[in-house]
Amino acid sequence: GTALVAIQWSHRIGALVVAAIAGTLAWRLWRSTARRPWGIWLGLSLTAQIALGIANVLLFLPLHLAVAHNLGAAVLLAVVLALNIALATGEADGIPASNTPAPARPAAGTRGNGR
Repeated sequence: GTALVAIQWSHRIGALVVAAIAGTLAWRLWRSTARRPWGIWLGLSLTAQIALGIANVLLFLPLHLAVAHNLGAAVLLAVVLALNIALATGEADGIPASNTPAPARPAAGTRGNGR
């Protein structure tokens, strides 16, 4: 009854907020050459999740679509978590994840012993 309607409307409002934030992030990532793949992954997973949510409403929540929508939420979460890690480590910008500096190269004309 009333509680189910409230839950459904809460879900829709939450989905709009998430779609606005994640959609804006996907667009900003897509505009960056180094981060474009992340924008594509985020945009595709968000679009699929929205499409599954709409299909669930229009088709009166068939079980297979409800399960797919839950799986889509897990995929979207995984993409956001992987993006968060990539941004934190610099990998989203093409910077190696290692914090260890690369070994110094010997100067031209030397054998690495400074002579």
